[in-house]
Amino acid sequence: MTRKKLERCSHTLKGSVANFGAEAAVEAALRLERIGRSLQLAEAEEAYRHLVGVMNHIQPELRELAG
Repeated sequence: MTRKKLERCSHTLKGSVANFGAEAAVEAALRLERIGRSLQLAEAEEAYRHLVGVMNHIQPELRELAG
């Protein structure tokens, strides 16, 4: 994945989870967005794993909202 794509996808996800008030997910996506912007890609894998963990944590609540 290119740094620009990482930045764009993280930004999009950040906006989506913000609509649900999922602050931990917003912060995790923001971290990845900043990594993409700053070219500190060595940090991307750990930040991605953190984001996945946060998303896994909120997934049941999102499913419940979806009905």
